[in-house]
Amino acid sequence: MNGDAATAPNTSDPDTPGKDAASPRIPGNTGLVLQFMDSLLTRQSLDPAFFASLPSPPWLRLEKDTPSGGKFWSCTIQEHGIDLSWGKRNTQGQRLALAITRCSRGNPIREARSRTLGKLKEGYRLVSSYGPLP
Repeated sequence: MNGDAATAPNTSDPDTPGKDAASPRIPGNTGLVLQFMDSLLTRQSLDPAFFASLPSPPWLRLEKDTPSGGKFWSCTIQEHGIDLSWGKRNTQGQRLALAITRCSRGNPIREARSRTLGKLKEGYRLVSSYGPLP
């Protein structure tokens, strides 16, 4: 993947697992992020109560370099919704808890996946994560 946004339009549905992995519009380590999110969706479809079996909620942190020192964006996926944090690097930033009723299709994993792909398209890159991978 070359990350050149002008190479082709992304016609895939960002809410559908596996369909956007080859999009040239999404740079960097997108494959790993999609694998992470898709594994969560798969586990959820097999066992809707799988969150209870996790030692802690899955999360990921993205960062983007900027002239002013960089930005971060993080997402923690929980059974009841998602917790978002964002701001300038090396600060506490802002926080938002998004309830499950405000998540795409009432699914926190789908909401987190969609928002994460949006950030990757903006040039953010994965710097750390925790969660069950296949």
